[in-house]
Amino acid sequence: MLLLLSTPVWASHVVQVSEQVSLGQSGTFARPFLDQGSWYLGFGAGQGFWISPLLQEPWALPPRDEAWRLTPESQPMRDFALRRCDEGDWLLLGSADTLEADDSAYAYTFSSDWTPTGASTVAEGVGERSHNDMTTLCSGPLRGSFFPSDDGGWPKNWFVHLDEQGLPIGESLAADEPRMTGGAAFWDAEREQMVAVGFAYDPELQVVVYDADLQIVESHFIIISDAPERAYWPQGLLLIQDTWVVAHMLRDDATWAAGDEGDLALAFFDRNWQLKERVRLTNNPLDGGGQRPWLTLDGEQLLVAYDRQQELSLIPVTLDLTQFSTVQDTGFSEVDTADTGAGPGESCGCTQRRMMGPAGLWLLGLGLLLLRRRQL
Repeated sequence: MLLLLSTPVWASHVVQVSEQVSLGQSGTFARPFLDQGSWYLGFGAGQGFWISPLLQEPWALPPRDEAWRLTPESQPMRDFALRRCDEGDWLLLGSADTLEADDSAYAYTFSSDWTPTGASTVAEGVGERSHNDMTTLCSGPLRGSFFPSDDGGWPKNWFVHLDEQGLPIGESLAADEPRMTGGAAFWDAEREQMVAVGFAYDPELQVVVYDADLQIVESHFIIISDAPERAYWPQGLLLIQDTWVVAHMLRDDATWAAGDEGDLALAFFDRNWQLKERVRLTNNPLDGGGQRPWLTLDGEQLLVAYDRQQELSLIPVTLDLTQFSTVQDTGFSEVDTADTGAGPGESCGCTQRRMMGPAGLWLLGLGLLLLRRRQL
């Protein structure tokens, strides 16, 4: 297993990259979050999505029987997106295969204490759109998820608006790239804009800034990797003071085996998307890459999560927050490593659609299960 030494990194934004932590459980879409001072981890496993307490010092997961499942066993799902909404409630989406791969999506909503409040079918058997690795937002005026469609080879991103119970209430076309499969979106409350980042089968990070009606304000195309390596899959996105932070994957396609696994890296940008710095976090062996990155900030600690060989993994990163309003030189800051050979839904202009989903007995059953989880 590849270990990152807990040693200083000579970079303006990053003080220290700690050792990569394997949480000892299989899963995907590792999504750590803080709630009332305690850490939890959302993750996909067994074709469902789960929440578990996350222990600290050292980082670890308790036995799996302390986790609870948010999605019904009757609906197997493949990929997931979990977002906390502005009022503290939660939005969860999952994708599934019905008639063909990734042609369906389902939404589930929860109160702040994980009491289920709704469930719906967002799309079912809609093969002309991709529903996997969805980019979801639940901030400002935008509550819902992107689902791209490759029409004539040019991506079109449809944003399906959801109400507070997860019911589809319309959809909007978010024109232009990036293709939002495997991307990220963030509501910039100060500027009242949405920032979307992604890649479209090329090496440039594509940043598109939209207004609340999903009309383009500006766009940027930024190289954040050095040949022969290619940056991709920027699912982690945060605005820290005046600095955008993107967590993404990195790989040399000629060297790595087939698939989407690779190394983990961070890119730092100023408020206007000028590249400030890049920091590589891993040097994974060719048979031990990861996927699906995420970022959570707690003070000066940035917790970077991904699944490495479908094993839930964390990398704690210590930041120098005094540097996050300062423009710095670009370039990779290499991390010393030791390889031991061994991751509020309006503003449409929409086409109206509404589909109910199977809430009923599942919601009641999950509600009873979660009565003992109110300490969250």
